[in-house]
Amino acid sequence: LFGIVSTILTILPPLGFSQYKLLIKFYENREILTNFIEEWTPLTAHPFVFYFYSITLALITLLTIFVLVKKRVLKEFLIILPILPLIIISYTASRNIYLGYISLSILLGFTLSRLHPETTKGLAKKIFLFLALAVVLGSFYIIYLKRTPERSYFPIQATKFIKDNHFSGNMFNEYGYGGYMLYHLYPEHKVLFDGRTEMYLCCEMPDTLNLSYNKNLSDEKFKEVLYPLWEKYEISYVIMRTQKHSLLRKIARILTDDPGWAL
Repeated sequence: LFGIVSTILTILPPLGFSQYKLLIKFYENREILTNFIEEWTPLTAHPFVFYFYSITLALITLLTIFVLVKKRVLKEFLIILPILPLIIISYTASRNIYLGYISLSILLGFTLSRLHPETTKGLAKKIFLFLALAVVLGSFYIIYLKRTPERSYFPIQATKFIKDNHFSGNMFNEYGYGGYMLYHLYPEHKVLFDGRTEMYLCCEMPDTLNLSYNKNLSDEKFKEVLYPLWEKYEISYVIMRTQKHSLLRKIARILTDDPGWAL
């Protein structure tokens, strides 16, 4: 009875089907999301985590195959099959990796529970212990990295400048700046977009992504992409960083050379 009630409450969340609609919308726009939001990027975008996860998966897979062949427990293994896709989807987005680790833990538990001390003697036992220690130390290293906060940079003085000088018109801002600026400037000033992804999937995010697709054009050709965007949203002022970002440096260079714009 408890299982049935839990299943119903899980499938029918308090907000009805809106969450499912949102997930479908995210899936349909996954290309945009992977360009804007880091947690949606493929695991390959994070080399250390990618290699560590892949090596861990390979070791556990080899150990599982060894147990299946040696102990002939294929029928018992069938109960593990439903979790295997969760191991694979970790590669599609870094936000899914915790699902992969949960699944790998279950798989490893299944495997180790069917290993007996006499099957891991001598050299095999030493190799297993070495690999296990490497995985544990690697996991602690990742935990250490996660506990070290990343430095965040926000347009604090630029936001204050906008507020103090009572800017008018429409703003073009970086996606990552939207939430900070909205918090400090709304309702007097509105941002182009912010972290509430679902609100901007129709127009603002695809339009801005189109700039990235064309960043390798010459400045003159790029203007044919950039200026129609300014006109569409009637942009009056632009807030963006220009260091270590080729697209934004390109936009800044074009605007600096344009007498209609000023720093």
